[in-house]
Amino acid sequence: AARFPPRSPRAPHALRDLRRRRAVRDRAPRRSPGSPPPVGRPVSAAILGTALTLFYPGRAQATRGQGIYFYLPKVDGAEECAWYRDLFDRSRALLSFLKDATIRAIPLVEALPAVYEMEEMLHALGPYAAGLNAARWDLKASIFEFVMADPKAVWPDRFGVDIKTTPFLANIFRRLVAVCLKRG
Repeated sequence: AARFPPRSPRAPHALRDLRRRRAVRDRAPRRSPGSPPPVGRPVSAAILGTALTLFYPGRAQATRGQGIYFYLPKVDGAEECAWYRDLFDRSRALLSFLKDATIRAIPLVEALPAVYEMEEMLHALGPYAAGLNAARWDLKASIFEFVMADPKAVWPDRFGVDIKTTPFLANIFRRLVAVCLKRG
């Protein structure tokens, strides 16, 4: 386990408290951390979570020769994946222990716009791409959110819409697997 430095009396946040509040998976770049930032001004939750993960457990994993893996939820498309690629690149440039470390990320396809950019998302992540994953309940909710805005669209009860009974959803998951297999 990574060791955290003792709490500084000048620090507005104890690292112990930040670790307890940080989610296992990072938030989307457009979301705020929900608690006061450690530097006294707003910072993206994705930057904070990724930076803390790379700096503390990432250092320990890199020292042991283990990879550092990220699960990227709420990513809407390739632009946000490119943002993560740039963040990983910048982190490598600033943190010498990451120079030769393996860093990989798996975007979670759970928003309708991401369905149409799966290949582009992996391409945008570049060397950090490890594959794709999909969250069917969140994806279904996103589809309903987009479809319900159209008064001409009619969908059955949401509990009747699933991968087995809805070809559109089944094809999304088939496409996700095909995209991942295509990239190796």
